[in-house]
Amino acid sequence: AFMTETDIANIRGNYNLPGYNTHYPLHEQTDSKPPNKIRIIAVTKDDSATTYKLRTDLMSKEIPTIWIELRTEKGKKHLVGGFYREWNNNGDTTIEGQVRRIEILTSQIDRACSECKRVVVVGDANLCAESWDNNTYHLRRISSILRGTLTQNNLTIQKLGKTFHANHPDVNGKYASSALDHAYVSDLCEILTAKALDNSGTDHYPILISIRTFDGKNKPYTRFIMKRSYRG
Repeated sequence: AFMTETDIANIRGNYNLPGYNTHYPLHEQTDSKPPNKIRIIAVTKDDSATTYKLRTDLMSKEIPTIWIELRTEKGKKHLVGGFYREWNNNGDTTIEGQVRRIEILTSQIDRACSECKRVVVVGDANLCAESWDNNTYHLRRISSILRGTLTQNNLTIQKLGKTFHANHPDVNGKYASSALDHAYVSDLCEILTAKALDNSGTDHYPILISIRTFDGKNKPYTRFIMKRSYRG
C-alpha cells in the first residue's frame, strides 16, 4: 500500500503498523538542508507466499518515489513502484522543472521494465488522464513524455475515472474533479481488479489494483510432433 501527501517532516522512521514494514523515499539530509516533507510512504506485509525488498537503486533523491521488488514463494518477480508527481518542488513550479522531474520518473520506469516483465506503477500523477488527449491541455508537454514511456514499455493505463474531488470551491464557486490518481500495468500481469474506492476520508479516492501472483499451477505440458520435411 502506498500513501501520498503524507507531508510530515518527522514521519521517517516513526510510522509503524503492527505486522507491516514501512518504506520511505530517499532523501539527502545535511546540516544545511533540513529534512523535507515526506510526500509518499509504503507499507508491505511479508507472508509465507510473498516477500518484499526495497529497491533503492531504482529510486532518486530528487523525486518522491518508492520501488519495491515482490517475489512469490517460487521466485516469480514483480517490480511495484509508487510515486507522487510534484508540480511544486521547493518553489519551482516551472514547466521546465516539471519536465526534468517527469524525465527522472520515466527513466525509473524504463529501468524497471528493462529488468522485469511484470511491473505495476501507481501514484498521484497530478495529471488528468481524461484531459491529456486534449491539444489545449496545459500540461500536455509533461503528460506526453510520460505516455511515451508507458507506450514504449507496453504498460497499460488503467481507467479509474475521476479520483480527485475537491473539498472546497474554486474562485468561481465550482468543486473541481479530475482523474489524477493513476495505475500502469505491464502486459504479463494478470489484472483481477482495477478501480477507485469511494470510502475516502480525503479529497482523493483510494485506488485498488489487484493482480494474480499465485504461481502454484503446474507447468504447461509441451507436446512435440516430428514430421518429415518434404521441402528439405
